[in-house]
Amino acid sequence: KISPSNGSRYSRKVEENSFSLEMEQLNCTVEEPFSLNKGDVIDVGIDHVSGELAVFIGERDREPIYEGNNPKLNYFRVTIPKDGEYLLSVSGKQAKGSISFQIDRAKNK
Repeated sequence: KISPSNGSRYSRKVEENSFSLEMEQLNCTVEEPFSLNKGDVIDVGIDHVSGELAVFIGERDREPIYEGNNPKLNYFRVTIPKDGEYLLSVSGKQAKGSISFQIDRAKNK
C-alpha cells in the first residue's frame, strides 16, 4: 500500500502485459509506461465504486487514443494505432474501486 500525504490508499500491480490498481481512496495520478505496437489491444476493466475517476491512454504530449472521466463502461477495448511508448494513466479524487489494463500483443510482427 502507498500512503502519500494526499491521503491516497491504493495498491498497484505491474507486470509485462498488465497494470492494475485497487483503490481504497485515490487522490492523485498513477501512470505506467508501456512500449506497444500497432495492432496491440488493451482490455480495460473498471469497477468504479465512488468518487471521481479519469482514465487516459496515449502517447505523452499527444492526443489520447482514449480519455474518459467517470467512465460508465465496465469493460472496453482500445486498439493501438501505431508503434510507440504509451502511458496508461488513472487519476482520482476520492476514487474508490479497481481498474485493470490487460495488453493483448498483436501476433504478426
